[in-house]
Amino acid sequence: MKRKIYLLLPILLIALLGLGLRTFASPATSYTYTRNNRGQLVRTQDAYLPQLTITWLGLSEATDIFIDNDDLIYIADAGNSRIVIYSIAENAVVAEIRHERLRNPQGLFVRDGLIYVADLSAEAVLVFDSNGVLQEYFGRPDAIAFGNTHFRPMKIAVDRTGNMFIVGEGVYHGIIQLSASGEFLGYFASNRVQLSFAQIMQDIFFTEAQMANVLSRLPVTFSNVFIDSEGIVYSTTASNRRDALQKHNTAGVNMLNENSFFLPDMVDVHVDESGIIYVAALQGVIDIFTSDGEFIFSFGASNRSADISGLFSSLVSISTDSAGNIWTLDGEKNFLQSFTPTPFSRNTYAALAAYEEGLYEEAILIWNEVLRENQMSVLAHAAMARNYFASQQFEQARHHARIAGHRFYYSQAFWEVRNDLIQSHLYAVLVGGVVLYGIYFPFKMVDKKTDKFKGLKEKLGSIKAHAFVRQVLFVKEFFKKPLDSFYYLKRGERGSVWGAIVILLLTFGAYLYNLIGKGFIFQFLNVEYVDFTAVIIGFFSIILLFVLCNYLVTSITDGEGGLLQIFKMVCYALLPLLIGLTIATLLTHVVTHNERFFVDLITSLAYLWTALNLLLGVIQTHEYTIRVAIKSIFISLALMVIIAVALIIVMLMSGQVFDFFEGITREVWRNVSA
Repeated sequence: MKRKIYLLLPILLIALLGLGLRTFASPATSYTYTRNNRGQLVRTQDAYLPQLTITWLGLSEATDIFIDNDDLIYIADAGNSRIVIYSIAENAVVAEIRHERLRNPQGLFVRDGLIYVADLSAEAVLVFDSNGVLQEYFGRPDAIAFGNTHFRPMKIAVDRTGNMFIVGEGVYHGIIQLSASGEFLGYFASNRVQLSFAQIMQDIFFTEAQMANVLSRLPVTFSNVFIDSEGIVYSTTASNRRDALQKHNTAGVNMLNENSFFLPDMVDVHVDESGIIYVAALQGVIDIFTSDGEFIFSFGASNRSADISGLFSSLVSISTDSAGNIWTLDGEKNFLQSFTPTPFSRNTYAALAAYEEGLYEEAILIWNEVLRENQMSVLAHAAMARNYFASQQFEQARHHARIAGHRFYYSQAFWEVRNDLIQSHLYAVLVGGVVLYGIYFPFKMVDKKTDKFKGLKEKLGSIKAHAFVRQVLFVKEFFKKPLDSFYYLKRGERGSVWGAIVILLLTFGAYLYNLIGKGFIFQFLNVEYVDFTAVIIGFFSIILLFVLCNYLVTSITDGEGGLLQIFKMVCYALLPLLIGLTIATLLTHVVTHNERFFVDLITSLAYLWTALNLLLGVIQTHEYTIRVAIKSIFISLALMVIIAVALIIVMLMSGQVFDFFEGITREVWRNVSA
């Protein structure tokens, strides 16, 4: 009994201690995600928390919001044909704009006290002053260049000179650009046409007459447009993942990295004074990017069945106020929702801003605060690498770039580290070379006159004459006289089966080393994801299957080589691949992205030289002409494919047969047991 009480004492102690512990629950209703060093979405600390939910504005089919410098929210209330002006500071509607010409406002933009409204039903852009008085009314442009294009404005943005950038319904040519006076200036930017596989095949094989009957290929239309305080134009495209978010230069070309994480239903974009990009996706997700388009984090979710703060039925618009709070508009349930940034996100933005201002040491201190909350933040480590590089602390930059998996920054820092290493040791290397040559030259002169090293030379000669050593040294003959070497190999005068096996194993080792042992800049394959069983079986199966298929093919085409002769020929033909892959892999540890050409060149030469060796080996082993040798190699490769497909089919069928009999056996056993 006492023993049982003693066993219960630790449990009771833990329970009593637990009574005094405080627990904290996050008020966030959705998770915040960022990307790890493999580009996968992972959870991170909450970036924003739900703040206000405003449902009493009487909105109907609301479509767009805009926040000005006075923290006034302008809301396009399409269902009520009005513009609602809500004051964040007063938490009240301070004005509303109605007009007989204002029918179906879909988008709005405020610039210099003027409210620009894109009205779909009126097929016009209406411009009001701050008192709601109509100042301008721009209908369909009458310019010849505008052609027969419909003018049904959906969204609008205005630059500092008053030029209007309008997203029109069904306009595929690009964003409509009008001057301050309403003159048509042309189309700004255009989405790229994305062809399906069937369309690519049509372009290749169809004649001009057949292409005339093919449906025209049109680019996807833009879903929204925004112009930041610097005059840079941004756009979103709802049904296009590749160009879902674009940051345009003056020529309309996208400046963002295409590898950024973009959702396929982005409907609105906003850029704050710091250059942070906020994007709203219709499904309720808010994505946030740096000014360069680097993904920071994402939060939000969709929920149509319940009213939950922070979740949306249909997220249609996004903006930010002067305090950094995010304001969003739900177009289905017609409410405003605000989110307040957490210290985690505020530190992130502060560090980004410090880097932009050139305050690298300050930025490093702030990023360290971020890393205390999330030690594996890819964004933080990548930013640390940038800041350390800018402050010329290259070793630290390389360290953080490696953690972030950012090979570009790592390459830049490694270049500088290698430069310093070369400069600090170059003098010692040159002096050492001169000293060694100074020792070697007298040594050679003494040996030439006195022949004092005759005994040593004789011992070296006897070692070279040894059978095993001769087999090893025979390898270098393949680089000097490959045809003669394959001839001696075929006749059995030089080389051996064991030598071929050793070369095959060494080549596999070089291939495996190249697969998983490259330098960080060139290593994109994670070792933990490598199926080594499949790699081993695949490598040796391809070699042995080629040997077998070549033997079968040449047996019926008067080839003279036997199975062992073909095996030896193939293995010795792999020598360039063995050496080339080894050199290329070693080289990846000392070169940067700028010298990638040398690695690719050596690897390509290794494969080409191996292919040439294989061709010469087939010619010499089977006494073929070049034409017949090439033909036999291609037939051998085709036979390999046929055998591989047959084996896959047999394996699949055998699995199904096994499952069939297993099912029958279980059914019989169940009936017998019953």
